[in-house]
Amino acid sequence: MKQMKNKSKIKQRIISLLIIVISSLVISGIIYYSASSRLSNYVASSLTELAIQGSEIVSREIRTKLSTLETLAKVEEIKNPNVPINEKVRLLNEYFITDSYLRISIADTEGYSRTTDEASLYIGDRDYFQHALRGVSYVSETMISRVDGSNVITIAVPVYYQNKIEYVLYGTYAIEALSLITDSIKIGENSDTMILNKEGTILAHREREYVHQGINYLSVFGENEKSKMITQAIEEGRAGAKNYHYEKNNRFMGYAHIQDTHWILVITSAKKDVFGSIGQLLLIILGSIISTLLVLIVLNYYLRYLKSKLNKQQIISKNAIDTASLLVIGFDLNGKIYEFNQHAVNKTGYSKDEVVGKKGIYDIVQENEQIKIRNILNKEKDHSKFELEIIGKNGQSIYGIWSQNSLEDSREKIELIGMDISEMILAQKNLQNQHEELTAVYEELAASEEELKSQFDQLAFHRDQLKDSEERYELVVKAAQIGIWDWNIEEGSHYYSENWYDICGIGKMIDIWYHLILEEDCEYVTSLIERQLTYKKEDFNCEFRILLGENKRWIRLFGKVIWHCNEPYRLVAAFLDITEQKESEEKISKLAYYDPLTNLPNRINLIQHFREVVIQQRKAALIFLDLDNIKLVNDTFGHNFGDLLIIEVSKRLNSVKDYKFVVSRLSGDEFVILLLDSEEKSTINDYCTSLLRLLNKSYQINNTKLHITGSMGIARFPEDGLSFEALLKHSDLAMYKAKENGRNRFVFYEKKMNEEAVQKMTIKNYLVNALKNNEFVLHYQPQYSIEEENEITGFEALIRWNSPELGFVSPVEFISVAEENYMIIPIGIWVLKEACNFIKKYNAYMEKEHIISVNISILQLLQDDFVDMLGDVLEEVNLKPSLLEIEITETMLIKSFDTIVVKLEQIKEKGIHIALDDFGKGYSSLSYLRQLPITTLKIDKSFIDNIEIMDDVDNLTESIIYLAKKMGLNTVAEGVETEKQLEYLKRNQCHKIQGYLFSKPLKEEDVYKVSGKLK
Repeated sequence: MKQMKNKSKIKQRIISLLIIVISSLVISGIIYYSASSRLSNYVASSLTELAIQGSEIVSREIRTKLSTLETLAKVEEIKNPNVPINEKVRLLNEYFITDSYLRISIADTEGYSRTTDEASLYIGDRDYFQHALRGVSYVSETMISRVDGSNVITIAVPVYYQNKIEYVLYGTYAIEALSLITDSIKIGENSDTMILNKEGTILAHREREYVHQGINYLSVFGENEKSKMITQAIEEGRAGAKNYHYEKNNRFMGYAHIQDTHWILVITSAKKDVFGSIGQLLLIILGSIISTLLVLIVLNYYLRYLKSKLNKQQIISKNAIDTASLLVIGFDLNGKIYEFNQHAVNKTGYSKDEVVGKKGIYDIVQENEQIKIRNILNKEKDHSKFELEIIGKNGQSIYGIWSQNSLEDSREKIELIGMDISEMILAQKNLQNQHEELTAVYEELAASEEELKSQFDQLAFHRDQLKDSEERYELVVKAAQIGIWDWNIEEGSHYYSENWYDICGIGKMIDIWYHLILEEDCEYVTSLIERQLTYKKEDFNCEFRILLGENKRWIRLFGKVIWHCNEPYRLVAAFLDITEQKESEEKISKLAYYDPLTNLPNRINLIQHFREVVIQQRKAALIFLDLDNIKLVNDTFGHNFGDLLIIEVSKRLNSVKDYKFVVSRLSGDEFVILLLDSEEKSTINDYCTSLLRLLNKSYQINNTKLHITGSMGIARFPEDGLSFEALLKHSDLAMYKAKENGRNRFVFYEKKMNEEAVQKMTIKNYLVNALKNNEFVLHYQPQYSIEEENEITGFEALIRWNSPELGFVSPVEFISVAEENYMIIPIGIWVLKEACNFIKKYNAYMEKEHIISVNISILQLLQDDFVDMLGDVLEEVNLKPSLLEIEITETMLIKSFDTIVVKLEQIKEKGIHIALDDFGKGYSSLSYLRQLPITTLKIDKSFIDNIEIMDDVDNLTESIIYLAKKMGLNTVAEGVETEKQLEYLKRNQCHKIQGYLFSKPLKEEDVYKVSGKLK
């Protein structure tokens, strides 16, 4: 029977074991699936978060760059239109440009820009310029830089002055910087991080070739779910992650929109790279779960064995407690007592029935001891052994040492086991009472000693306070580097601090310090001290200089005289070295009144000199000098070279002898000279002639030899104005007249110059909007073959302006204004496009090729992108380069020969013809003629006009034609108006002619009328 019972138990245990194992496997499978799913979601979430963080890094980088520009745009010198553009660029270069930008540039509202790396270009057609001009800070898409051809992003901000946009400030940011950011953002070694624009073009990638080749990332996938997803992310500005299949591989992708742009940051990684080690981890987790369950089964059987053994131990413990007369009190977590052994009954006087299930633990514990019970219940402290006082039935106190017995079968029950120590506690209290009586007697004896000690401590405290005060005073004096002089007048004794000796630099030879004072200051100092001692003055303060070796030092002496019974008996003074302060004041004064580059007086200084002239009623002349073509020097050799040239010019201006004058630098290349005592006009003439002679001498700067001239305008005081501003304005007008008359000369102010200036300003104001309002029109003057008079070979395009407000304005009047204000650049582009479109249509009409000739300004030719612009226009119009001819003048060559020749060679390589216009007016260019890559010489009209009357001119014209033939150049005679001129040109085999003998410049519709007859 017993054997059958054991078999039944074994069978039940086997069934239980099988149920546990099967349940474990099912649970493990569920855990494996759940972990795998959560890991996938975690990877997607991580990719999204990484993409968002990456996009914020890029966005923060761009916002930082934008903030830098917006801060610069608020700088007074940058936004003030009265500060010249050259000065703005110099300030940007010297103080503001950082390595974060390739360059910073500033453009006026017409789009003409100057960069910190000394380039000038037109940006009026750029999106970022047009957005900034509307008051919007803007980050551009990637573009090719017109300065160096690199791939860049441009950030632009408007520059306001008095609530009006005066400039556009923009920074050029290398696109390579974006790739450096994406290089640092990755999820693994084989992951890819990139930035795409809204079309999908790669802007940043670890493979730089993808960026340089402009590869479109979306085109690789075609019109699939991935490309649509990225496109929607850009449009909606959202972030996310997805897995997808590409070339039979599972991949994960995270993406996020980059704020303030139309870009998106994308991170991709192969699934196997992400999950390569995660799958193994899941299998390890599954194995661990199964192993843990098996261990728990073994532990279950082992715990049953331990519980049986524990029951035996509890019986043994109970017997031990009874033997040692220990108190046992058990209670639950609510404090309700559930056990109260016989020894607890004997000590407290309570019966077991009175306590168990009826009283709580707090009912039998002293109130001030109940915190210990609460700590036990809250498990806040270790209570392995502690003292506790409980209350008996009759109110008696029972002291015990208790320990907490941990019960293994329940976590909701607490058992305290205690030993009665009441007799020991009572004995200790008796000893403590006796000790307190002895202590009281001792305290009475010590009271008098404490009082004496308190008085001694107070004396020591006051002594320490006095010492601290002296130390603080000494530290302050040393820190401030103040020397102290204390003179006891009654005793005749002196005290000098260490700092005083250091300042005077004389060791301790105190009897000779006043000999250090400079002779011109000594009397002032000694008389001041004598007055203080004589007239009962107390405080005094003075500044003087002392001589230490070869160095002069400034000293401030301030002090006080102390009087007693109407007699001075003590003088206390402090010496302070204020040399650095005086030097700083001198530097500030110099900055306020002198030009920092040349050390010449500035405008404020010059005005003070002029005020003295007015007060003294002296005759004077204000001479406004502007260096000719200094901009070309800066553009060719750089602004540092230009600064050195300005310094050399300033030295020459100050070297003129036998005249009284003040030379000041106004700004840039402008100087103003106040010539004193200039009563006679001849005196001013002689002085200005001397100046021109000095300026015309060659300059040697950094091993480079060059020539430069100056133009001067003169206004006399008081004849031409009574105020400085009036004289400056009038001399400025006269200077511009000198430039118009050919430069390198001086002109006296005349009243009619005001009217001319007003006319120029009026033209400028209406010229600003003339192009936008379609007020310009082109006329075309035919060029004829000299062999066949009726054969038109081409046309010269000539611009005309019919202003609604001003009427017809001569090109002679408005072209110079357009060049002065850089408006010639957009006007020139318009002329080029219109002329190319005309010749394209005309050739189609005539079914024959003709050439169009377009005049080019020096400012256009000096633009960095001029050659590229020519190519772009020809490509846009679809016109062969051989049908375009550009005309340049001899005066251009004189201004910047080497720079222009390089560009002309590039233009000629494209197949475009180049004509030298008005040849013969500038004889200086004959020596350069062989170096020029030109195809045509145009003989100036002045030679053609005089063919009939001057034989020497005839010979010169013949020589020009002969010279052109020898060089393989075509010749075009301008302004042919008579048959005699025509016959002469035929005889000398000139190739082409144009002039009123055949046709005046024609409107486009008239050209077709004339050509229709020829056709």
